[in-house]
Amino acid sequence: RRIRGLLAITGAWAMVGCTPQGLYPDPMDSGVGVLAEDPPPARDRRPGRPDRSPAVDAAPPPLPIRQPSFEAVRSEVIFLVDRSALMATPVACEVPPCETRWDLLAGFTDALGDRDDLFRWSLALYPSTDHPCGVSECMAASLTDDAHGTELGEILHRVAPSGERPLAAATSAVSAALAPQGIDPARALVVLTGGQPTCGCPPPLDPTCEQDAAERAFSRALAAHPEMDIHLIGVGIDAQETRDALDDVSRSGGAEPPVFVSDAEEVSAAVAMVLGRMTPCTYASPDPATAEHIEVFLDGLSVQPCRSAGCASGYTLHNGRTLRFGEAMCRWLRDGEPHTVQIESTL
Repeated sequence: RRIRGLLAITGAWAMVGCTPQGLYPDPMDSGVGVLAEDPPPARDRRPGRPDRSPAVDAAPPPLPIRQPSFEAVRSEVIFLVDRSALMATPVACEVPPCETRWDLLAGFTDALGDRDDLFRWSLALYPSTDHPCGVSECMAASLTDDAHGTELGEILHRVAPSGERPLAAATSAVSAALAPQGIDPARALVVLTGGQPTCGCPPPLDPTCEQDAAERAFSRALAAHPEMDIHLIGVGIDAQETRDALDDVSRSGGAEPPVFVSDAEEVSAAVAMVLGRMTPCTYASPDPATAEHIEVFLDGLSVQPCRSAGCASGYTLHNGRTLRFGEAMCRWLRDGEPHTVQIESTL
């Protein structure tokens, strides 16, 4: 009997401090052992001795077979959003009234769609409401077990932009709150900002010092979390000087090259591009399986188990519960295009 694994996970919002902390249980630790049947009591069959063991009228019923059900080990995406006063200013447009940078952010939640089964979302806003340069009490929302990524938009709708742009301090706060982990699952910090960083150096404002502070914060965050990528998206930024400054921050800090967007549609496309590069390559099942009893398909094509170390075009099965695609398969999954993974039991 073939049973198709349903690759779906749901989640719930929790309001926490500045950043998500302790919200990511290891899906590899949720398995149960293989059920085993207790042996019947031994009989005393020595000559001349009565049989004192209880009578057995019938064989015990067979225990049910536990069907493995593989689900994606969701990649983690943290959105670090600039809520400074600059975000409330309008962008250039041909026909006034023009939208503000904050209005454009509505587009990024469109990219999240129905991807809750593949990604775990978090949201942090900077600065916090207690100080124009503060990050100690910035508002954050994190997904646990029952919500949808589109709810991020509802939170942004309730926020009024104000304050400065303490990008360096906000990045450090996010990094400090994230629990260390291995290479799985993937993790990304997506920074959406409307201008150059501030608050990183003593006044008066020194743009070069501010860039250096943000670069160091990016570098430290990436060193602390080797599995994480940082993506910077500039929202409604026309000035070439500002674009050049943010490009220097990203590249010198070890982040991905920045992307600059001018409308909500471009915001959605930029976020979708990041998500396309983070599609999960690992799946987990609470019940054990063997390669002989599962069939794996990627976009309808059969994927075979690896038979040797260093295999890149198949999959490996660890402890019967964790299935990882090889390097070549993972690159295929993360090419930015939509893909379908099916893991079927043949038990």
